[in-house]
Amino acid sequence: MAPGCGAPRLTTSTLKLNPVLAVAYLVGVVAIATPITLALNYTDRQSLRELESQAAILAAQALRRNQQITDQVYQAVQDMEAAELKDPCSPQAMERMIRASMRASRLQAVGYVENNRLLCSSLGFHGAGLDVGVAEYVSPGGLAVRSDRRLPYDDKSLFRISTSAKSGYTAIVHTDNAFDIVGNDAEVGIGLVGLGNMQPISQVGIWKPEWARRLGQAQRLSFFDGDYVVALERSSQYAYFTYAAIPGQRLQGSWKSQAMLLVPLGVVAGLILGFSVYLVTRQQLGLPAQLRSALRRGELYLLYQPIINLASGQWVGAEALLRWRRSDGEHISPAVFIPMAERTQLIGRITAHVLDRVAHEAGALLRERPDFFISVNFASTDLHDPALLEQLEDVVRHQGIRPACLHIEATERTFIDASGTREHIQRIRGLGHQVVIDDFGTGYSSLSYLTQLEVDGLKIDKSFVDTIGTDAVTSHVVSHIIAMAQSLKLLMVAEGVETEAQAAYLRERGVQLAQGWHFARPMRIDALQTQLADAPRA
Repeated sequence: MAPGCGAPRLTTSTLKLNPVLAVAYLVGVVAIATPITLALNYTDRQSLRELESQAAILAAQALRRNQQITDQVYQAVQDMEAAELKDPCSPQAMERMIRASMRASRLQAVGYVENNRLLCSSLGFHGAGLDVGVAEYVSPGGLAVRSDRRLPYDDKSLFRISTSAKSGYTAIVHTDNAFDIVGNDAEVGIGLVGLGNMQPISQVGIWKPEWARRLGQAQRLSFFDGDYVVALERSSQYAYFTYAAIPGQRLQGSWKSQAMLLVPLGVVAGLILGFSVYLVTRQQLGLPAQLRSALRRGELYLLYQPIINLASGQWVGAEALLRWRRSDGEHISPAVFIPMAERTQLIGRITAHVLDRVAHEAGALLRERPDFFISVNFASTDLHDPALLEQLEDVVRHQGIRPACLHIEATERTFIDASGTREHIQRIRGLGHQVVIDDFGTGYSSLSYLTQLEVDGLKIDKSFVDTIGTDAVTSHVVSHIIAMAQSLKLLMVAEGVETEAQAAYLRERGVQLAQGWHFARPMRIDALQTQLADAPRA
């Protein structure tokens, strides 16, 4: 059926009287509020993900930096041990310390520690030695690590002193060198934690012991503990991991910046969705009542689209198409009111109205031309309605026409339950009417399915006719449908034919009948009668 245009107008009284309106308003409010709520929720989650990403990047950078430092510490110690010098503070040894420290970009000095005293280093000989204290951590690789030590050369800075437990050779690293990736941001905590005792080897800022317990066997982890957004990154080379902790208060700032962008979008989306709900409600609310009124007022009328014999070019039939034109001139599309009529059990009255109009308008034509037929669309419930079947018999009897002059079309979905439908089809065919499956190919098409139904013919859906002569993936469907119909010797009607190329394709493959704008548009009964009168008979 060709679509109409517009939607039914609702009066204020109609809206007040209809109890569904309250639900519609509620749906509209929800439609507006939901995108805003989702935008806020997304903003919150996005802000957390953003800070987790920042923390993870810092932890990964800290890990790379500290692994580089550890590599250089081991290299410097191994270089010193490889010389096998008897006096670790001899001029030869101290010269070697200078070379080792100069080759290492991350080391401040290389030296020798004995009894917790730094006796000498690449910075010089230290006499009785500088007290560096007891190591807090001994790594599995044999390094005794002293964190945050001060040295007389720079008493404002902190150093990490790593000493070989075997040889005493030592590498000295500025603590800031390990964690200067955070710049001057004093609120961010960052550090290096040993896996043995789960205590910081070196750190800047906040550290909570419970963070270490969360890592478990994971390689990396990000989380929000209620105060800080934390990221942990385990080393695959050494027995430690790094962490970065960003204050949770920064979520609010990030949330605000995200919300400035997303919430307005949510508001716009909500208003659009809410307005869409309003339009649908405006169109649907009260439509069944208006359709009942349209039946009483005669606002429903028929157009007839000619059906052509492809071989001869003659008009052999027509499909009755229902249209709705309101008293104010507004047209309501069949795509709107037919599905609504099916949902609200009005379709039986609609079909009965169509049969009445066909009998009144086309009765004389069918008596005069007994070889001409009119196709009437039946809904799934119509086939099971005894009253409509009785009406079919009455139309034939009272109009004095052949039953074959009335074809019954039913959409393919009507025949889903083939066994339950067969009995009703047999009764209709027993009355002398032909039964045709409408829109064939859009549903459950198969040869066995057609065999079970025992129908007279099928209509090839316009969507498949449109693909004729194209590269569409469904272009082969038409030939399959034709082959199935021919194997069962069924009548074939192609609908929606718009070009001569389509008509020629169908004609060459044995399709008997067709309809579409290429031949004629839907028309009133008087126009149909006039054109039939002017055309020669077969």
